[in-house]
Parts: sequence; C-alpha cells; structure tokens
Amino acid sequence: METITKNKGQLLVVLLAILFLVGMLLFHPFRFRFEFDFDEGVNLIKAMLSMQGYQIYTDFWSDQPPVLTVLLSLLFRVLGLNVNAGRLLVLGFSALLLGAAMEYLRRKWGILHAILGLILIITVPFYTKLSVSIMIGLPSIAFAMAAFLTLIYWHESAGEPWLVLSGALLALSMMTKIWTVILAPIFFAGILIQKAGWQQNKIDLRPSRRPLILWTGGFILVMGIILLFVVRPSNIAELIIPHLDASQTDTMQTLAEDGRVISFLDDSTALFLLVPFGLVQVVRSKSWHALYLIAWALAGLLLLTWNAPFWYHHQLLITLPSAILGSIAIGSAATELRERFRAARLWRPRSLYLLTVLGLSTVLAYQRIPPTLNNFRIDLPNFGTYEPSDQVDFEIVALIGKYADQTHYLFTDRPMYAFRSGMRVHPGLAVITQKRYTTGEPSQEEIAAI
Repeated sequence: METITKNKGQLLVVLLAILFLVGMLLFHPFRFRFEFDFDEGVNLIKAMLSMQGYQIYTDFWSDQPPVLTVLLSLLFRVLGLNVNAGRLLVLGFSALLLGAAMEYLRRKWGILHAILGLILIITVPFYTKLSVSIMIGLPSIAFAMAAFLTLIYWHESAGEPWLVLSGALLALSMMTKIWTVILAPIFFAGILIQKAGWQQNKIDLRPSRRPLILWTGGFILVMGIILLFVVRPSNIAELIIPHLDASQTDTMQTLAEDGRVISFLDDSTALFLLVPFGLVQVVRSKSWHALYLIAWALAGLLLLTWNAPFWYHHQLLITLPSAILGSIAIGSAATELRERFRAARLWRPRSLYLLTVLGLSTVLAYQRIPPTLNNFRIDLPNFGTYEPSDQVDFEIVALIGKYADQTHYLFTDRPMYAFRSGMRVHPGLAVITQKRYTTGEPSQEEIAAI
C-alpha cells in the first residue's frame, strides 16, 4: 500500500510538471516574442558559431561556462537554427526544476506542500519569463535543484549512486553558470555532518570519508571533463578575469549603485517574511535536511550583495529556496489548523501563529498571482501573431535577409538580428557584451582591423 501511494505521488508530480509545460505552450506568447533579453541573442549566436565548427573561448569570446552553449548547438544540429527550439529547451529545464522541487516537498512534507511549492515558484518574479528565455541562470538552478534532490535521496536510503549523481549534477550546474559554487561547501558540510559520529567525546570523521569521496568524485569527474575538453586549461581564466575586471570599471560601479539587491527584491517581501516561519517548522519537526535550503538562500543573498551589478534574473538564486521554505510554512500551517479545527482546539495561542502564516500567504497571493497571470493570454491557445512591440525588429530581420547576398558578414550589437536572419557573423565580433566592452575588449583598433 505504501509503495502504491508513493507511486501515485510521483505520478502526480510528473503530471503537474507536464501541466505547467502545456499551460506555457498554449497560453504564454513566448513563441512570438522577438527577444526577451539581450542575453538570448548572445547565447544563440555562441551556439550557432559552435555548431558551425568554431571553438568556444578560442575562436569566439565567452565569459560563461559552456554547458548551455553545447546543448543548444547539439539541439540546432537536429532541429536547425530556431529560436523557439532553444526556448523549449529552457522550458524543459524549468519543468525539471519544478519537478525536483515538488518531489522533495512531496517526499518530505506531503502532496499539499508540493502543490503549494509549484504555485509559489511559478509566481516568483520573472519566473515564467525566465522559463522561456534562452539564458543560463534557470538551467543552472535546475541542475542544482536536481543535485539537491538526489542528495536527499542519499540521506534517505544511503544509496551511494545518488551521491555520485548529486556531485555530477552540481558540476553541470556550475558549468552552466558558476554562481552555484556556493552550494558545493553547503552540500559537502551536509554529507560530513550526516556521517560524522562521536568516539570518546571526540568527533569521528572517518565514517564520512567514503561518502565525501564519492560525492566529490562525481563532482570532479564531470567538472574535469568539461574544463579539460570543452573549456581547455588555457581558457579557464576567461571564466573569471572578465568578471573581476568589469566589476572595477566606472560603468559597472554606476550600474551596481542603480541596481542594488534590495531594490530588486521588493516584489518578494511577503515570500521572504514566510521564510522564518518555514525555518520554525523545520526545527520543530526536526527536518534537518531543509537546512540546506536555509543555507542556500543565505549564501545566495551574500553572493548577490557582493556581486556587481545585480540583474533581475539573479534574484532566482534567492527566491527559489525561499519559495520552497514558504510552501513548507503555508502547508504545515494549513494542515495543523485543519486538525485543530476538527479537534475543536482552534482557539488556542498557537492558532494565532498559524493564522499569521496564512495571512502572509494571502498577502503573497494578492501580491504575486495577478502579475503572473498577466504574462499569459488566456483567450488563446496561443496561435496568434507577433507582438506589436516586436514588429519593427522582425521587419529589420526581413530587410537584412533581403540584402543578405550582398554582404559576407553582419556586424551588429544585437546578435539576435544575425541569428534570426541566418547571416554569418565574424567570430571575433559576434559577442560584444556591455561587460566585455567596458573593459576595452575588443578595442576600436581591433574592431576596425576585423
């Protein structure tokens, strides 16, 4: 009976993730948007060049890890150069993220918590947009969430393959976007604490050696393969130095002043207020595995406070674990209130605490559900035409295509124009981001020479 219930719960998680995919496909107008973010064009043009045989880091510039570029180039070899194919790949990562988060909540807390987790994550600011934007942040966090779930599997069963898989998934996450490096010491510490014991009033670390070696082995194996054979040792500095150099420029300092972390998190105030209640529930139920999420959110906040500048998509590193903790708080409060109501124990001091949690959840729903629904067009299935605001961009692409046979390369600071028109771009000038240009690379002389 327990196995049947477990299988039904897993099936429900899968069905909910599929329902999210179907809803996005039918009612989110992503297929008709020219560009959600400048980074979309950058990631697409890198994948196009990689598909054409150019070597990332050697033939064309990139300051980001290569996993998404490699996946996109493989996808384009099969489906051809298509923007929406790339967006569907990212949408698949979003479903993976949601499925992993819901499976954790279902296994550890219950079905109600899993459903609440789905709602809270989807209503996180910019989540639906990032689910269909060809950017590296969400895929990186999807890998990280899968690494967290497989680590929880190991904590439950001590099955060693889960440890190796967790390390490998975190390596893939970091090689998509390096910001999830903050999770490596957190996961390492969790494994260490799980297996460490006491011997003669001293901490005995010997039982933790094997699991730490296995987790680290999976991590190093995947990380090593990617760094050695895709990035290559001579190019590793390109993943670090441009970020450090750019953060010291006047332009980035000004952007850092204008875009502080706190100003981007205002829309998530009610969600963050629920986090302490989630922590109380974690401690009260002695569900220590959820401390990974607390550490994740705090480490993410510290990283993004230090990082300059802070962009809207960075907040997902904080809001995702916060949404899971918020769903723990709401789900547990609702369950306990229901039990108290049935037992006629509603008018007790603790009920005020529980009603406060539900009150915050009402504020959160009022704050986040309407703007999330505004991203959808429920009068469709979405088989409409291009957004009016994008019409000029599509007309420019058509104009480029009209004169394509009269030029060899297209030089543009909007890579999406080159990708959508199918024009060749010189690898040396294909990727010119604000971060790269503010550090003086390429110089005006290099641009003129090319």
